[in-house]
Amino acid sequence: MTVGHSGYTCEQWPPDYGQEILRPEGGKGMRSGLGSVIYLVIGVFLASSHHYFEHVRTLRPVLSALLAVGLWPLLLVGINLHIK
Repeated sequence: MTVGHSGYTCEQWPPDYGQEILRPEGGKGMRSGLGSVIYLVIGVFLASSHHYFEHVRTLRPVLSALLAVGLWPLLLVGINLHIK
């Protein structure tokens, strides 16, 4: 049995990528979900501090607030996301 520099034997090459890849419990999927929650919490905090949640009774202020939460890094560089 010959092993190539990639670690596969000749009988194993090419590797079968059609097989299901199992993740350990609490793997990468959990970390990305936690990162999304943290991103949104920061967005809500910054949008609130920039007064995007005031007067959210009509469509324009609601859209402005949603944009501010989703695009909060733009708030840090001074871009106004209030829809007029």
